[in-house]
Amino acid sequence: MRIYIDDGSTNIKMMWKGEDGKALRHMSPNSFITGWSVAFGNSDAANYEMGERKFSFNSNSAKCIRTTEVEYQYSDVNVIAIHHALHTSGIEPQPVEIVVTLPLSEYYDADMQANRVNIDRKITSVTRAVARNKEEAFIITSVTVRPESMPAGFKDAQVLKPNQSLLIIDIGGTTTDVSQVLGQMNGIVQIEFLTNVGVSIVTSVVKAALAKANTEASDYIINEMIKNRHDREFIDGCINDASQVDNVIKEIQSGINQLSEQVMEVVRRFHGFTAVTVAGGGAMICGQNIKSSTNIRDERFNISHDPQYDVVQGLYDIDIG
Repeated sequence: MRIYIDDGSTNIKMMWKGEDGKALRHMSPNSFITGWSVAFGNSDAANYEMGERKFSFNSNSAKCIRTTEVEYQYSDVNVIAIHHALHTSGIEPQPVEIVVTLPLSEYYDADMQANRVNIDRKITSVTRAVARNKEEAFIITSVTVRPESMPAGFKDAQVLKPNQSLLIIDIGGTTTDVSQVLGQMNGIVQIEFLTNVGVSIVTSVVKAALAKANTEASDYIINEMIKNRHDREFIDGCINDASQVDNVIKEIQSGINQLSEQVMEVVRRFHGFTAVTVAGGGAMICGQNIKSSTNIRDERFNISHDPQYDVVQGLYDIDIG
């Protein structure tokens, strides 16, 4: 069985072909603590072991392991997150082949050639064994590593002519990858990447605002607040100090503006593109800011309505169609 996985820092996104030949997909948030959790009610605790270390899935704890850094790509919790996604996907535990991703900054070296050291490091990391609650385990038999952002623009590039080019802006949780590709994916014009520039910038701003409101929250909860920033009732329900609700909402927008401007600083170094695709978890929060800063006509500017799945959908389409 071959499973396509975009193992980003905020969520694991998966796609695979079902028994009826139709594409299936699943998303699992990265929210884990060290040690095991206690089962509650009718829910089993999602407890994992990898070597001597123990982890568990916990979406509400403010002590969740940080995943918004590049080293996450090779970490224990990255492997745990992949196995948690597999176990919660509905797929029966079995041997599987997987396709995973690396940010462009990790996939390519300084000469823009495939970085075999990082690619091999990723393969070695992901193939480590993981057990869940003493249950039957998934066994990863082989790993293919692909660059993270370019598959997100695969479908949009197919409709362009070879003399046109597409700018793909993939705003993830930790990194932002910008690549300019020729129509129909016939070549790469330019690649740039930003490490430590992603939705985590907004998360950090919100976390500081929450501290002023005597509130601690996991990154998962903060990301939900960012998504629901226009729902004052939702934000109010997450905050202890009611007097700080308006300030938290204001700081969310401030963080979004900061992230958008840092992304645009890189976009301004690209020239000659005729279409733009904004993908990744930051697409829905920064897309309109980026659109207003470019001169691309409306019909050639695509802000994905399903940004979390753009990369994994592209991985799937490239191989399966």
